[in-house]
Amino acid sequence: MAPSDADPNIVIGIDFGTTYSGVAWTWSKVEHTEIITSWESREYSNSDNEKVPSAINISKTPGGEVSWGYATDPDELPLRWFKLLLIEEKDLPNDVRESSQLREARAYLRNINKTAIEVIGLYLRHLWNHAIQIITTAVGKAVLNYSQHHVVITLPAIWPEYAKSRMREAAILAGIVQKRLEAETSLTFVSEPEAAALATLSDLTQRPDIKKEDTFVVVDCGGGTVDIISYKIVSTEPMTVRECVTGQGGLCGAVFVDDAFARLLELKMGKASWDKMTSTSRQRILNDDWEHGIKKQFLGQERTWTIQYPFECIDSHERKSLKRWPKIELDADDMCGVFRPVMNKIHDLIENQIEKVTKSEHKAPKP
Repeated sequence: MAPSDADPNIVIGIDFGTTYSGVAWTWSKVEHTEIITSWESREYSNSDNEKVPSAINISKTPGGEVSWGYATDPDELPLRWFKLLLIEEKDLPNDVRESSQLREARAYLRNINKTAIEVIGLYLRHLWNHAIQIITTAVGKAVLNYSQHHVVITLPAIWPEYAKSRMREAAILAGIVQKRLEAETSLTFVSEPEAAALATLSDLTQRPDIKKEDTFVVVDCGGGTVDIISYKIVSTEPMTVRECVTGQGGLCGAVFVDDAFARLLELKMGKASWDKMTSTSRQRILNDDWEHGIKKQFLGQERTWTIQYPFECIDSHERKSLKRWPKIELDADDMCGVFRPVMNKIHDLIENQIEKVTKSEHKAPKP
């Protein structure tokens, strides 16, 4: 088979996030977009999601065996939050720079003697190869080989230029843009709020109250950053928009809620007990009790959650006299204290953006 003018284009979008990542793709022979939902997983229940954890475990043994995403073993303490390591420490707020998760991520890199660019490149390589396998199954090897590949990767709007350059280096290390004999591959970066706005356009066309000159604010709350961008509708047929005021953002994503929860646990347990807890126990609580439990369950309601006290945090002579194994109790006030600081930052960003749009356009954006 030789290339021809009829050869299709395949567009592959990669949303590489601080906590979760995703891949979507489409090609010129169809009108819909496919989202990859099939992932290799240690647990059956996690294998059919639209996002995969931005987590990787790299063995120090010869050959450096790698597990990633849902296939990582929480007991082996996989590397997380590594996307934020592309940013220089001096450019991070104090609370972010000193967070326990980032300290652990830096220590992990030192332990395996790799840079953030190398680790991100390795993670993206596995994500990319998995995506190519899925796409090949759908369209066939011949179509894949002779198609022009247009790859789009999302980036936080607030990132400095050097971080964007480092992300490009990681994509190159991942083999995303390696030369192909049959056709070319292009790589483009798009800001995360811009990508969110594009996804929103299809929803806007379904709203009867949307008209020309209306404005709307798009808030992209990610794992590490929250980015906000505002658009004005230029035309509804077809739906066309333009940016109406300068976007803004901040480091107040979901990982900072996670960090606040870890600090709450330390406060509840006391520093002495917290320091006795193994990294495995800590990770298990953050993953099982928090990420897949309390974090999703809390909606502001009055209730109490309990977490079993880690075994190693209780001295052996105390265990013998225990009638019941102690538990850590958390109530709604505790949870509000975990969420509120981050939510307040997000609220302030949104209010500031709405104020800018209202001042610029002399009317408030659409709700």
